[in-house]
Amino acid sequence: MTERDTMGAAALSYAAAGIAVFPCWPLRKRPLVKAGFYAATTDPDRIQAWWARWPAANIAMPTGQPHWDVVDVDVKNGAPGYATLRRLRAAGLVDGWSHAVATPSRGLHLYFGGTEQPSSSIPANGIDFRGLGGYVLVPPSRVHLAGTRGSYQTIDIRDAHRAGAVGWEAIRTHLTPPRHQPPTRLAAAVGTGDAGRRLTYLVRHVETRPDGQRHPGLLWAAHRAIDNGSADLTPLIAAALRAGLPADEARAVVSHVAASRGVSGR
Repeated sequence: MTERDTMGAAALSYAAAGIAVFPCWPLRKRPLVKAGFYAATTDPDRIQAWWARWPAANIAMPTGQPHWDVVDVDVKNGAPGYATLRRLRAAGLVDGWSHAVATPSRGLHLYFGGTEQPSSSIPANGIDFRGLGGYVLVPPSRVHLAGTRGSYQTIDIRDAHRAGAVGWEAIRTHLTPPRHQPPTRLAAAVGTGDAGRRLTYLVRHVETRPDGQRHPGLLWAAHRAIDNGSADLTPLIAAALRAGLPADEARAVVSHVAASRGVSGR
């Protein structure tokens, strides 16, 4: 089977699995169809027509609901994507991925359960987030880099049906130094020392998380609170309840973090 035949067959395989796709220019990331990712489809007749017209076209998938969000780890031009990924792994912020795909630039795509979070990026840290409004090339697509051709290759697969969500806002907060916040009445509840001031910031972070980011936001905050010397994590549970997280889920998250870090959590 030639490379051209492979692309068309792969596109049909994605569609058969319920994954909408659309064509991009051969060896490039730019859409071949005017509507871009809005034209993505699982219709085999349309897909066959596209790849009959452009046999070597790359295959792209829209990100966000109903399929996957993708964390893009970038190392092009010296970007510190893998160093950032190690920080996020240590903080428990990138668990739950279902697929790991090596990119032609030697970066990495990690696939998570699709959400309504919009696409965004933190270029200085070599991390992009592909959610609603974005798309990615999928294997076996190929691109032209520095005079050579490289392909997207799946290097690991977990249970695709149990993919967890990733909280992009929690990642952004973790990678962005916190701004100074003036004291508020929260300080009375969590203490006035250095650890108390830091916990006040984390309480604010948890209680302002929108739907879809409350669980990962609480997870991140609990780890950071322990790092900052706090043993009593009950203010974070209360903040999560104010944000709208169910009580059982909030307590379970904090209990899990406390047990994994060897503290009581109270």
